[in-house]
Amino acid sequence: MSTASNFLKEAYPKLMQHALEAVLQGAMSIISTTGTGGNAVNILFNPHHPKARCPIELTEQYPSGMPIVLQNQWRNLILDDECFHVILFFDGVPTPITVPWQSIMKFYDETAQFGIDMTDFTPEPPFDTTTTDEPQGDNVVPLFPNNKGRKDS
Repeated sequence: MSTASNFLKEAYPKLMQHALEAVLQGAMSIISTTGTGGNAVNILFNPHHPKARCPIELTEQYPSGMPIVLQNQWRNLILDDECFHVILFFDGVPTPITVPWQSIMKFYDETAQFGIDMTDFTPEPPFDTTTTDEPQGDNVVPLFPNNKGRKDS
């Protein structure tokens, strides 16, 4: 495998993480201005991330991932480049929580029925990648008919 291939193989998960964090930031920005309309937005994050902030008893209760729900019992959602801050209510007690974007493991918006799993960037080809030298009949569509559009022609 070439050096470029090795570099890309290592780069793709980081590129995916960065892109999906941008999606999360965009969604949370909308939620911070419009609210959730009473619908649930579920977030699972790593409470042991160095920049995460939440009460120690919650960190101990959820060692492998802390679920939070933005639905009715929250306020003061503030976003910055590294994390979001929110006040959640547990048994009526306001509890400040800081969730770094990089600590988010899963995100699910029930209203939009949209979810992101930040823990699984398994590379899978989106189509059959087997190649053959045999013509495939009328189903073959050339990407560059007569080499027009190719930079190397």
